[in-house]
Amino acid sequence: MQKWMFDEHYGLESAVLNGTKTMTRRNGMKPSEKYNSYVQECRRLGKVPMTLREYAISICPVKVGDLVAVAQSYRNMGYDPMYCPIGLEDGVGSSFGWSNKMYVRADLCKRHVEVTGVDYQMLWDITDEDCMREGIIKIATPHLPVKEHYTYINSGMISETPKAAFAHLIRRLCGDSYWESDPYNYVFSFILKD
Repeated sequence: MQKWMFDEHYGLESAVLNGTKTMTRRNGMKPSEKYNSYVQECRRLGKVPMTLREYAISICPVKVGDLVAVAQSYRNMGYDPMYCPIGLEDGVGSSFGWSNKMYVRADLCKRHVEVTGVDYQMLWDITDEDCMREGIIKIATPHLPVKEHYTYINSGMISETPKAAFAHLIRRLCGDSYWESDPYNYVFSFILKD
């Protein structure tokens, strides 16, 4: 089972766990690197190749229907520090995962999402609706000429569009150069299962 980490500093983990964040973009595999070889092989065999999007989805290790663990530290999951699963004979309280979700085992995670959709697209192709599914929130701003704005937790800023708020979030999470490069990403839709 895979696990996904969501940055709690910006409220993304909480948004997943309360069911308001139902989409995530992940930049892991780079199908575009393998795609050219695939197209050349198809041409050699006289076959019509899939599009890059179709190809990327076909080789994605995460499929619709998969359960993915939501990574949280063992402490935040409520484990007893002396709980001793196989491989952690000294108890979870002595493991790196006690306070850092990066080191938890996926099979010990208590919360899961079910993947309901897999896509592959460039980062800037995100829609306003998808920005909201990514954890952007609408706020009322009655003291400003535009009465509604968009933001995310701990941002310290407001934007006039969901996409501008999402761009700010990505810059904070991944750096300015990541947003500016407009990379391809896997886009996963999901629902909270437990």
